Amino acid sequence: MDLEGSLNRFSVAEVFQLLSFSRKTGTLGLQRQEEVAMVYFQQGNVIYAYTPKQKVPLGELLIEQGILTEKQLAAALAEKSKQPNRRIGEVFVNQGHVSRSQLEEAVRRQVEELIYRLLHWETGNFKFYENEFPTEEEVLIQISTENLILEGVRRLDELEEVKERLPDFGTVFVVKPIPPQRIRDIALKGDEWNILALVDGRKDIYQIVERSNLDRLATLKNLAALYMSGLVEPVKDGSDGGNEKLEGLVEKLSVLLETYERK
Repeated sequence: MDLEGSLNRFSVAEVFQLLSFSRKTGTLGLQRQEEVAMVYFQQGNVIYAYTPKQKVPLGELLIEQGILTEKQLAAALAEKSKQPNRRIGEVFVNQGHVSRSQLEEAVRRQVEELIYRLLHWETGNFKFYENEFPTEEEVLIQISTENLILEGVRRLDELEEVKERLPDFGTVFVVKPIPPQRIRDIALKGDEWNILALVDGRKDIYQIVERSNLDRLATLKNLAALYMSGLVEPVKDGSDGGNEKLEGLVEKLSVLLETYERK
């Protein structure tokens, strides 16, 4: 059973939230005009991501980090040209230019930077292929999906850009129940914990900003990070927030299920 839909209707962060919360394993394909990206998930965590138009190729990234030289990169590319099916990372390690740990860290950074860009996509389409991995990647990593979303929002600098990530400021938030196995993976910063403490199912966004010890931009940025990563959710009209539990996710999942394509 495959999940697909439009990014005009569901944001990349919302799709990531669903896959993370459901602890899905498989490949998420994203397409925006001529751009294509593949994100691989295992039990809800991101383990790899790839796009043919990689902004910073792995070799250049290693050069930027001072791990690889231009001469060594040229030699590795020449070696790979003789065996096209070999991964370039494997060539780097086999030639002794890069250690396994250095390669894994470079891949992690490459994947993270791609995810941060994907979180800005507002148009396009997505499709999730459950339990399918189209390629055998040489280096796989484990990154908390929630942490990727949190960091992506932390990088926003403009107030208007942050406000676009939030619902109407009259919205009241409640802390969303998270499975224990997901909580262990989430790393909140001090300011995010402080804003989370103000989310009680009664205060709206205006009131949270008023009560916060942080400035307006910092408060909204932290609240947007909590919201986009699925740690808080809006309270429905007429509810005190205490009985919401998984209703918000179930409702959204029901809508998404309408787009399922049975194989």
